Amino acid sequence: CKVGDMVKMRCGGEFYLDFNEADKRKHFLLVAGGVGINPICSIIRDLAENITKSQSNEHQVILLYSGKTERDLLFKDELMDIAKKVPSIRCQFFTTRERHQEEGILIRFINTEIGTYYTDCRIDANILREFVLNLNMSKLQTYICGPPPMIESVAANLLQIGIAQENINYEKWW
Repeated sequence: CKVGDMVKMRCGGEFYLDFNEADKRKHFLLVAGGVGINPICSIIRDLAENITKSQSNEHQVILLYSGKTERDLLFKDELMDIAKKVPSIRCQFFTTRERHQEEGILIRFINTEIGTYYTDCRIDANILREFVLNLNMSKLQTYICGPPPMIESVAANLLQIGIAQENINYEKWW
């Protein structure tokens, strides 16, 4: 670009977390796909800092983060460190184009102390239901960021589960 060039810009979603307002909610489901982890990671950092300061044990944060392969899971080590330090934050990692095998047996998930790592799997309605049912829906706020088809699918599934539209926040890029 140079001075005088026309620039087109599009944005989607009203996507931010104000902890003072969010503190009324207490339970958070964060869903990220690919580089959509960037704003979600900022939210997790903020939640971790504020939960630690408040010394509250009422908060529950679940991250569902999907990438093509484990190598594509940006910030994975940082997120795991945060989850180790703040027990109310759990991380669930998904890869869509990677399989793990041990002795010829396909391994679909690996449990760790801070969450689970799923292979050859997408964040679908069953997975969302499993994690949402572990949270108090009346205290739940959701944040989604990733490719538009993923956002649309996740948001539609959350609505079917019973999450109110006003509690579903998203950030789209095109």
